[in-house]
Amino acid sequence: MTQTQQRADGTYTFPKYFREDTTSTTQTIVNSINTVVTFDVNKINTNNPFTYSAGVFTCQVPGNYQINYQIGWAGHADTKSRVTWIQTNGDTSRRYGTYEGANVSGDPIFCFGSYIIAFKKGDTFSIIALDDATNVINVGGADASTTANRIQMKLMNII
Repeated sequence: MTQTQQRADGTYTFPKYFREDTTSTTQTIVNSINTVVTFDVNKINTNNPFTYSAGVFTCQVPGNYQINYQIGWAGHADTKSRVTWIQTNGDTSRRYGTYEGANVSGDPIFCFGSYIIAFKKGDTFSIIALDDATNVINVGGADASTTANRIQMKLMNII
């Protein structure tokens, strides 16, 4: 099984290795600093493919994994960029699944990205956020009912 599927009874099957993490708190992203996004809620962890500590996921089961993330930025009216990406093994020179957006209306920005990466045991990845504005911007938050307050990461093994 390499993808999520819905059964006839309405329940779902998951890949052999699957993990989903979210956050229930707001995280402040200081302008012009690459910031590791942190998670505080592990919703699903099928067969423990990655361990987690302080924003860093460490591979326990080698393989090809698709990483998907969603980051909700609080609204702020400026023309500067909000950028998110996947960073592997602490290598700041490579950015995978990058999303860049700006907002001049003051509405929240919903950033998302996805990438397939081959991991060896001990390899790591983090989700990074960068605010290019002159002000501090928040991501995430306790109100998970709005996309502006969502931080979510899902990964699954693929063939």
